Amino acid sequence: MNRSKIQKAIEEGALEVNGEKVSKRYRFKQDDQVELRVTDDAPSMPYPVSIPLEVVFEDEDLIVVNKPANMVTHPGNGTGPDTLAHALLAHCEGKLSVINGEDRPGIVHRLDKDTTGLIVAAKTDVACSHLIDQFKTRKVRKFYHAIVEGTPKVASGECDGPISRHPQHRTRMSVQTDGKPALTEWEIVKNNAPISLLQCQIHTGRTHQIRVHLSHMGHPIVGDKLYGFQKRKISPLKLVANRPLLHASYLSILHPTRLTRMDFETESPNDFQPWINYMNNP
Repeated sequence: MNRSKIQKAIEEGALEVNGEKVSKRYRFKQDDQVELRVTDDAPSMPYPVSIPLEVVFEDEDLIVVNKPANMVTHPGNGTGPDTLAHALLAHCEGKLSVINGEDRPGIVHRLDKDTTGLIVAAKTDVACSHLIDQFKTRKVRKFYHAIVEGTPKVASGECDGPISRHPQHRTRMSVQTDGKPALTEWEIVKNNAPISLLQCQIHTGRTHQIRVHLSHMGHPIVGDKLYGFQKRKISPLKLVANRPLLHASYLSILHPTRLTRMDFETESPNDFQPWINYMNNP
């Protein structure tokens, strides 16, 4: 294994000392227990795996599904044969576009592993190219629901902080003046201290965008420990969040061949309900 791969692994948070992730600037001390997780394995090519999918819409050009939590969109280092790509290959009998890469059949955009909700995949090259262009030219409209700590001081607003990788914590993104432009609009749907339900519309597609922006505002998503959620701040509620409570609730696209606008919407997942019930019954 070469030195550059080890350095990259450290920058991406693969180095742990005494059970805690540290940066490359860490000064080692006597009796430190050091663990570095590095793999030479390239992401494996996905193959059909029969995994149940909640299909919202499907035709000869595309498929829209309601992705569950704990499902990676496509293979990467350390993933298994349980990604959305594996499931789509089985469901669509291999009829998916691969112009975005054979390791990403049909994939034109992503949702984080623990984010639930609507995602579209392309069956044909024409559909794939058209959908990719829609995302690039911001013709796609996407709304998310997020349950967050606290309540913003105003009913709605926007966060336009540029986003790039965190300078110290390489597994995180952060708002940085030299980052890529990112814009998130948000509004309060309902609230009851110490939590709120926000609707967010993203106009750009940066990694972890909503999570970063809401944390930057001082209202991290409930369950999102990577971006500052602290359980003690909501401990009186006696409710449990096993993931960041973020759901892609609405997706609007132009059909790639018929060129008509298509709108899709899903209800919040089951693990949102105890939190929503609390806000509905002050």
